[in-house]
Amino acid sequence: MLPSLTFLLAATLLAITPGPGIAYVVACTVSGGRAEGIKSTLGTAVGGMVHVLAAALGLSLLIAQSAFAFAAVKYWERPIWSISASGSWRPRQSLWKHPSSRAQEPARHGGMVWSSKCST
Repeated sequence: MLPSLTFLLAATLLAITPGPGIAYVVACTVSGGRAEGIKSTLGTAVGGMVHVLAAALGLSLLIAQSAFAFAAVKYWERPIWSISASGSWRPRQSLWKHPSSRAQEPARHGGMVWSSKCST
């Protein structure tokens, strides 16, 4: 088989295989409804476009070749992910509400209360 045809088949297979982005969109749609699903779809699409644009401009190659740039991106994304994730968690104190007010509470996992909202 020709190398370009092999690449095309592999790329097509990877493109149609559901991944974590699809799982995120499905989770947001199930927990938040159609509007949350559309927001999460647009968010993942814009994120993918930014990544492709960076690759097209050569930014990905620059980051991969420069140890300093790679380390800067690696250590910069940790606080970004932490800040992003902290918006989805609330302290355990909400467990001590009156039992009748717990009917509207989101799911609890390991001492924290997980918010069902996908977007903030």
